[in-house]
Amino acid sequence: MAKRYGSRGSTIRATREPGLLDQLSFLDILGMVSPERLTAILGEPTNPMTAYAADIDRDRAFAAQDRINRLRPQRVLSLFDGLGAARVALDRLGIPVGEYLSSEIDPYAKGVLQRNYPDSADLGDVRGIKADQVGEVDLMCGGSPCQDLSRGNVGGKGLEGDRSSLFWEYKRLKDEVQPRNFVFENVIPKGSMQSDDVKIIRDALEAEPIILDAKEVSSMSRPRMFFTNMPIDPSRPESIPPFRDLLDAEVPEKYQLSDRAVEYMNRPAGKSGRTHFERHGYDVSRPTARTVPRVMYKGVPYNAVRMEDGSMRRFTPTEVERLFGLPDDYTAGPSDTRRYMMLGNSMSVPVLEKIFKGLL
Repeated sequence: MAKRYGSRGSTIRATREPGLLDQLSFLDILGMVSPERLTAILGEPTNPMTAYAADIDRDRAFAAQDRINRLRPQRVLSLFDGLGAARVALDRLGIPVGEYLSSEIDPYAKGVLQRNYPDSADLGDVRGIKADQVGEVDLMCGGSPCQDLSRGNVGGKGLEGDRSSLFWEYKRLKDEVQPRNFVFENVIPKGSMQSDDVKIIRDALEAEPIILDAKEVSSMSRPRMFFTNMPIDPSRPESIPPFRDLLDAEVPEKYQLSDRAVEYMNRPAGKSGRTHFERHGYDVSRPTARTVPRVMYKGVPYNAVRMEDGSMRRFTPTEVERLFGLPDDYTAGPSDTRRYMMLGNSMSVPVLEKIFKGLL
């Protein structure tokens, strides 16, 4: 694995085997132990058994695992599933998944999910899904296309637009399937929670919106509105590493910006007087990275990182995976362009973990 830029130690990764001693990320979410604490105690991260014996409240840990053990395997319906961030979040929490039904039309995203979770069932286009083919559902989640709701789309028609109107397919299936629990995610319409579209979604789903920003639980800012019938855990991590810690110290030359590109990033953009970099760039002196947009694949000016020496380069796909809380190389296989597109469309895994704790 490549050495991290500004890293304070190797990354502790939770394994996929169920069981108390293997659920490091779950225990960390509950505030029992953090990677930094483990490193301080043990030096480099080591066997979970040693970590468990060293610094975990046994009563709380067994109580947490007992809740997981009593939770029946979940039948999950994930609409507009993308690369499967919901499955990763459930996996991280140790929540058992009996069946994962995925609705997605992007062949590259579908391929990524199948490579990482070959047991997932592909339902295809959401518009073709019928309740009788889905059956009983414990958890239904999804975020319909946001383009017509985004404030970046001045002429967007909101929920009446060609893409964002797919929200009504989520609403249809929620009514037909009657899931025990549900989560719906989208951008804040035109940047305002007072938007009529927010009220329409609230009334349609019979749930109050809540704004969650990924920076509360990760190194990237990504404010989104969520609608769910589950309680949201109010706790936050004791500390969050700056996003520079997720960067590799060395990257291939192709990710370095040319002198011409750097000059462009330093030019004023429009009448505001702010430069392209000030509007769209990422500075490692800041603790939190700004939102990674779905158009990051276009490169300059959406994917420029200014390093401490003043040089600029692009994020690698693996670094963007880390910002979203995904394992390294989770999206490996397709071209960088396709990987950036998939990642820009994804939900934040740490935010989903925060919400899915409501299942426990």
